[in-house]
Amino acid sequence: MHTKHVIEHEVTQKVVGFYQDFSMASLASLPAIYAAEVEFVDPVHVTHGLDNLHSYFANTMQNVTHCTFTFSQITESDDGAFLVWEMVFKHPKMKGGKAISVPGVSQLKYQDGKVSWQRDYYDMGAMIYENIPVIGKVVKSIKQRLIP
Repeated sequence: MHTKHVIEHEVTQKVVGFYQDFSMASLASLPAIYAAEVEFVDPVHVTHGLDNLHSYFANTMQNVTHCTFTFSQITESDDGAFLVWEMVFKHPKMKGGKAISVPGVSQLKYQDGKVSWQRDYYDMGAMIYENIPVIGKVVKSIKQRLIP
């Protein structure tokens, strides 16, 4: 295997390991995975720089009691990867503290052995809006009306 491909595969494995047990404690390993000038994009936020990514993740995890990712498909390219995943998390103010499952996909770009760009795709309705009392019922009702 070509050296560049070995390095990229190692980066992918670090990313997978990081998200398999996503917690406040795991944030310490961010500098080993993400470039200092990383750009991170998801349906909620756009973040530039490692310090801002750390702050964003820390704020996101503040009230989450459990969060894991299970990866069902990993496709690596010359300069990055696509990861198909399912996130399961618990938040005391959402769905009565029960587990919430959200499918998603991450597109990663690598540079110098680290993630330089990441974009996550997932359904915000399934993640948040459907799991908040009152709003959740409205969102689910609208979705049901849209599906024939």
